[in-house]
Amino acid sequence: MKLAHSEGVRRTLANAQNAAAQDLHRFVHTEHLLIGFLEERSSGTAVLKSLGFNRETLKQTCQAKCHRGNSTMEDNLKLTSRVQEILAYAGEECKKLEDEKIDTRHILLGIVREDGGIAGSVLRESGLTYEKAFRASVTYATSHEKEGAHEHTEKRTRKKSYESRPFWRRMLGV
Repeated sequence: MKLAHSEGVRRTLANAQNAAAQDLHRFVHTEHLLIGFLEERSSGTAVLKSLGFNRETLKQTCQAKCHRGNSTMEDNLKLTSRVQEILAYAGEECKKLEDEKIDTRHILLGIVREDGGIAGSVLRESGLTYEKAFRASVTYATSHEKEGAHEHTEKRTRKKSYESRPFWRRMLGV
């Protein structure tokens, strides 16, 4: 079953394609995905902010590690296998958290999980771990669910027993 993407993910991917095109690349690399991600004000960047990270600082660090390509501009740039792996990880995170759509929070977790690309190394070198990102993502989702901004209002109408709650809520005691 293919999961739907949020509007923030669509914009992130469009931003990533623009970043790759500006760098004269034929492919969208992980660093372009991170730059595209950081250009969006989204749940994923809100998670980073809650952990004390500055979007602009991370973006500048990532851009400093980017190299210029020598390709001509193309309309539809392809994703590298590492970016595809990040998106697959994002899908896994979405399922693990029992969300209906892949969101930018899931993209952030996917970037941190992928260990071979520039994007993940920029985040890890800045002090972000998967565990920190996961906990902050859960906290973000829980706080927005309590505020009534979560899309799954029908799931919140009945009191769930401990066993029926998602594993991550049991793990964190929420």
